[in-house]
Amino acid sequence: MKYRLAIFIFLLLPSFLSAEEARVVSFKHTLRWLTESNFPNYFQDPQVLDSIQKDITEDLQLKLNVSGVTFPGRVEFKFIPMFGKYKDEMLKTSKSTGYMIDLFSILTRENFGLEVNWTVTMIIRKEGKVILQKEATRVIENMNAAGYMTPQCWWSADQFRETFRSLTREAMELEKVNPSKVIVGALGKKEEEVVSWFPNANKDVLILRGALESGDNTSAQLMQAGDTLLQFVLKRKLPKSIQTDKSNPSVGDFFKDAIGMEIYGKIVEKERRRALLEANQGAPLLIQMDWIEENTVSSKHGEIGSQIIVPMIGVFYEDKQMVGQFVYQMISAPKNYSYDFLYRPAVMHQVKGILHDHEFTAEYNELIGQAEIKMDSTTLAVMIFQNWNPANINAYMGSRISENKKSISSTVSAIGSPKLEKEDKQEWYTVFVKAGATTQEQLNSIQILVSLFFSIGVDQDANSEEWPDDTD
Repeated sequence: MKYRLAIFIFLLLPSFLSAEEARVVSFKHTLRWLTESNFPNYFQDPQVLDSIQKDITEDLQLKLNVSGVTFPGRVEFKFIPMFGKYKDEMLKTSKSTGYMIDLFSILTRENFGLEVNWTVTMIIRKEGKVILQKEATRVIENMNAAGYMTPQCWWSADQFRETFRSLTREAMELEKVNPSKVIVGALGKKEEEVVSWFPNANKDVLILRGALESGDNTSAQLMQAGDTLLQFVLKRKLPKSIQTDKSNPSVGDFFKDAIGMEIYGKIVEKERRRALLEANQGAPLLIQMDWIEENTVSSKHGEIGSQIIVPMIGVFYEDKQMVGQFVYQMISAPKNYSYDFLYRPAVMHQVKGILHDHEFTAEYNELIGQAEIKMDSTTLAVMIFQNWNPANINAYMGSRISENKKSISSTVSAIGSPKLEKEDKQEWYTVFVKAGATTQEQLNSIQILVSLFFSIGVDQDANSEEWPDDTD
């Protein structure tokens, strides 16, 4: 009987020895000099965090031979703007028995450049004494140049989790140091996602030069299987104020000088912006946008405020005849969108109106870099804003990021229409067009798309201090 009991105790001994648990006493994630739209804090997503904690538990059990791992109630998040300094320290605790782990994560861009690094630091203490302190770092590189110039999200939750686990395993010394870069931003996955809900669409290519995304001068052609479907040129006109209603600010100066009283004056201006879209099909389309802007002027401080007090309204003209109109607005993405856990919601730009007696809607989501055009409630086209021309892969909408990710420069002039002749100057974008779309529907898709981005550009300019030099 004693012999059997000894065998039983011997078999159970490993279980008793490994019954100890490890405690993650601090878990922090920092974002430095980056935006949360580009780099979502997926630790805030309960499902993603649960999966990450399971990964960490599994790896720590392997490393420390513990029975389980406990975590703090949440992952602390910190945002550091620009050159702010980063520092994390071990959590001081009076209870120093067993294993205690501090886990620090920081995503940061270089001080002089645009390269992004992700560093994970792990500190393991046993009975209050540090037995492991190591950090692992990987460069995160986006093959989509738009990621460096727009709010487009860099990666999915799965890519985030996979990269984080690789870094934590390296910090635990469960994996060797990996010197390779983490490459994100693959176009194929975006195209697959569109095809999943827009099946049987034709996959076309929009070849362009210019800053279409801001509604500036652009030359482009829509291609399908090597054949040209459409060619068009967008020419932006000079801005002008067409109506002014003001109170006299000089009266304020008089009262201020005479009795020391400060008063306010208001200047109300009706602004107008225009652009001409010329295509090899149909008549030239003039896009005109009007809005009313109110500037508040102080006799003491000069101009102190400016706001648009009437929505931006657009009108389409062909041969001086109005053929449609639309309204532009900037809205937040729907609450049920997959990125709704972000601190800052995704921004959606929308135009809605009528063109040639057909109702249309066009929406551009900055976070996913995708625009959808609908006419009469039917999807006509979807454009993915990722340039995939291998000869000019670092360019995006008239700008280019350097090979070493140190700087961004302009590739087109603000004056005149850019030329398409040289392939290494072109940008190529995938556009899914409704199967069987007529030439008129293809043209309508381009016209609506251009009106959307002309509106975005006008809105940006209206809220900036200076206007660009446009062509007449």
